[in-house]
Amino acid sequence: MSEPCFMYELEPHGWAKTVFVLEGKRHEINHGWCENPLEPIAAVAVQLATSGGVSHKTALFDEEAAGYVEASFFGGDPTLVRLARFPSGVRPNGFMNQGEEFACGVVDSFELALDIAKALDHILRKYGVLGYSLEWQEYYLFPLVQYLRLRLLLDQSTLAQSLAGNPGPGRFAEEMRLLQTPPDWRSRMA
Repeated sequence: MSEPCFMYELEPHGWAKTVFVLEGKRHEINHGWCENPLEPIAAVAVQLATSGGVSHKTALFDEEAAGYVEASFFGGDPTLVRLARFPSGVRPNGFMNQGEEFACGVVDSFELALDIAKALDHILRKYGVLGYSLEWQEYYLFPLVQYLRLRLLLDQSTLAQSLAGNPGPGRFAEEMRLLQTPPDWRSRMA
């Protein structure tokens, strides 16, 4: 089994590590709490899982003294992922002509969405909703809505499929049960 194309792990004292695997090469980004990359990445996963593509989305990582890293996502299936580094004091503004590109690669859109969903699930089960926020010194909330949408789109469990087939008001008890139940993640390859 190959390494996931996306991984995210909280580290002590308001730090996190994000890993992208592009064209077989592993790229680690160690970032602090000054930016919240997990929410836009979760939104990218939802877009990939629903429509199979993104027009152009970015997520920003603050490496403090080292500067910023911007992850940009483009296209349908497959998805182009571009990582660019910006020096300290230069804040990216989402345009392609800025920053020094240090990685670029094409990934399977479904597998990227699935890897992001798995990373969100791991964080939720390890820290909980409030624990995640406390780990980030209460600056950021766990992207719970995006996580639930990914569960409905990608989780193969009976409960997730039942909720996906009939979403809407009055399903709070089932949503809570879904959060307590481990997902049945299966790739297209399975």
